[in-house]
Amino acid sequence: MCCAHALRELAGVAETSPEDSWCWASQVADALVALQTRLAKTIAAGAQTIDLDALATQIQRYHSAAQIWITQTAARSDAVMKKHHVLARRLISRQDDYLRFTHDWRVPPDNNGSECDTR
Repeated sequence: MCCAHALRELAGVAETSPEDSWCWASQVADALVALQTRLAKTIAAGAQTIDLDALATQIQRYHSAAQIWITQTAARSDAVMKKHHVLARRLISRQDDYLRFTHDWRVPPDNNGSECDTR
């Protein structure tokens, strides 16, 4: 799964959220970016392993925010709520796919390279 696509969807959700309140999508996006940044720094430093505690913290932030939103939008009372609910469910159900880059460093966090090759 492509984190770049997920980040674009999450940014769209965050744009519709009130500015003065917590936004689940911002928390998930921040966690994804933090994971990508940590991995890039780990690889650049020539390390063979990533800080597992830091990894676990960001994965927990990702998972808990999406799970909270699934619960809060369970009613799916309008089209926007349904769309956001589906996104949160996908982020949870496909979490291993979205975060594969954290444990298999051969897998990039996005598929931008593949998309460029097909153009």
